[in-house]
Amino acid sequence: GAVQKRLDFVSSEFNALAKKKRITKDEAKKRAGRVTGGVDLAPLKDCPIIVEAAVEVMDLKIKMIQEMEAAGVLNGKNIFATNTSSLSLNEMQAASKYPENIVGMHFFNPVAKMPLVEIIT
Repeated sequence: GAVQKRLDFVSSEFNALAKKKRITKDEAKKRAGRVTGGVDLAPLKDCPIIVEAAVEVMDLKIKMIQEMEAAGVLNGKNIFATNTSSLSLNEMQAASKYPENIVGMHFFNPVAKMPLVEIIT
């Protein structure tokens, strides 16, 4: 499905680095193994930082925040980092029980070549 397709893409990015001899094949495999994805909330319960990269639709992002709060995934002890460049972070924070734990995160493109991330609070 869609999640596996994106995980395969991440793996291919690490494999490309290995092919260029920037990292070893073993390191590429280790890095890819640290990236997970899915649609079930349960594995996220103990994550200190949850990175969200859904499409730029405010209602969807707010729904995700509220569902994670209702499930106890977002609990005031962890950070929800939304990957958005055009939506209002203030609006998302206003919809949350833990607005201080909702941050914006903007990757610079191309992501695989620009090791720079902007964090917005």
